[in-house]
Amino acid sequence: MKKQTLKFQPKYDFKLLGIVCTCSAIKFAREIKLISDLEIYLSENHEIYNEKSPETQQFLLYEALENDEVLSIYILANKSEMGFLIEEHKNIDFFIIIKGEEKNQLTQQIKKELRNQAEIMAVFDINPENLNSKQKLLL
Repeated sequence: MKKQTLKFQPKYDFKLLGIVCTCSAIKFAREIKLISDLEIYLSENHEIYNEKSPETQQFLLYEALENDEVLSIYILANKSEMGFLIEEHKNIDFFIIIKGEEKNQLTQQIKKELRNQAEIMAVFDINPENLNSKQKLLL
């Protein structure tokens, strides 16, 4: 029997923001809740298997989903006790992943509002396609 190989090409069809801040994860999630007007809740940790470590890396994850799933927001910590989620961006504290039909509008709104917050040092647009470890952002 001939062997068939399936090729999986994930789509990175989301907006990605990198955030440098001095606030805690819960306070940052509260700020995003106020900006987006969506109910944000703490989800199960995002787990990544790291070949360099015998243990699984766990990263804090908050999420907000609209009922009709037109829009979803994920707040993902870049740092854990076991290292970084995206090692090429060690300076970033949190990533915001925005998916859905209204992602462009909400991304602009979040960037504008966050840049006015005292505890937010920087907000970066990041193209996930350019990241070496982009597969770690698939939720």
